[in-house]
Amino acid sequence: MKLNNKIYSAILIAILFGACSNNDNTVDLTSDPENLFQNKSFEEIFLSVPNNTLSDPALVSSYGDIMKEVLLMSEDFEFRKYVYEEAQSFSNQGNDYIVDFDNVGKTFRTTSKFGKSVYQLETSISELKKAQGDAKPIIFFPKAETIEDGKLANKNFDVAKNLTQPIIVLKGAYYDDYSAPGFKLDENGELVFDRIVTEDDAWENDVYVIGEDEQVETEIDEPSGSNKALNGETISSKATRSNGRAEFGGWIQITNLNEVEHWFSGKLEMRVLIAGVQGSVGTVIRDISFGQVKRKEFKDNKWYDFKSFLFNWNLSNLGDYNIEKWMEKDGGSNTEVSISIPGSAYKPATSTTPAQPAFPGTTVKVTSKRDDDDLGTSIVQFSDNITQVYGLGKMNFKRK
Repeated sequence: MKLNNKIYSAILIAILFGACSNNDNTVDLTSDPENLFQNKSFEEIFLSVPNNTLSDPALVSSYGDIMKEVLLMSEDFEFRKYVYEEAQSFSNQGNDYIVDFDNVGKTFRTTSKFGKSVYQLETSISELKKAQGDAKPIIFFPKAETIEDGKLANKNFDVAKNLTQPIIVLKGAYYDDYSAPGFKLDENGELVFDRIVTEDDAWENDVYVIGEDEQVETEIDEPSGSNKALNGETISSKATRSNGRAEFGGWIQITNLNEVEHWFSGKLEMRVLIAGVQGSVGTVIRDISFGQVKRKEFKDNKWYDFKSFLFNWNLSNLGDYNIEKWMEKDGGSNTEVSISIPGSAYKPATSTTPAQPAFPGTTVKVTSKRDDDDLGTSIVQFSDNITQVYGLGKMNFKRK
């Protein structure tokens, strides 16, 4: 399809969608969605979803062309097996369960079965990049994690029987319950509605999610898992702090998982920033990016511990409070995030703590990415009980 024809089609779709909106043709998911979506195009259905970060009809149509070819290729078991193995390989490298279309091209471009589809895929992706700049579409296969768990639990687990013809979801649009419309091909090779897909459905059944790769750096700034401080101290069991103690963090609870990272974006990539006073100057004391963590580690309000050493809290050097900020990394272009450090009055020395000079307050800035989610900040004071839970709205954290 030529790009100008696609744009023309997209304009018509937008007009039709506007007409539907004006007639208050709202989707009621408590009814039968298959009948509600009957005779509606893929683009109309997708653009009618209320929570939508991909609202350009031309882009939606371009992604639709990619989805068609993926579904066509997935009719063959060889391709489904490839998607699973490639997704597992990416996960083992510290990424999510994704498939890079560049690798799809290298693997299948010269094959008689898939050569035509690869050509169509590469043409559609080229058009998408013209419209969306640095877009890098990928396949995300959530069930690869479930299959992986099945293999670990049972050495006789049959992978082949668990790779069936998938349905497909386009990342970026979801209903208020975080579900999303899933599509299949009809007899004419067009995308038609199949069913509403939930997070549990995507991990239990064969669902491919097509969308833009977040392109988040996967390097871990500091490996987690060690409870040894820099000076050899271990985590204290006391509920109160003493001057110079080893301070540990990275103990978190996600209270609204899909608000922090929607299920069609997969694993979470967390970052913690701790700002405070060092000497007499406001500064970032710690900046730790963690590797990707599977969603199941945070489900049902479970606490997850990155076991990170933060610093030795020496009151003469670091003051008696600091600010902890959490972010979920989603990539994008470079930007900045600010952390405000409040001022404090002079505090005289006590029998166990040195005097604290007055501090006027300041703001420090650190580099972040455009699409990163700022989950909030909280002040942590030296006098706080170690068992205190600090709430940020969508998540909580503790210190040790």
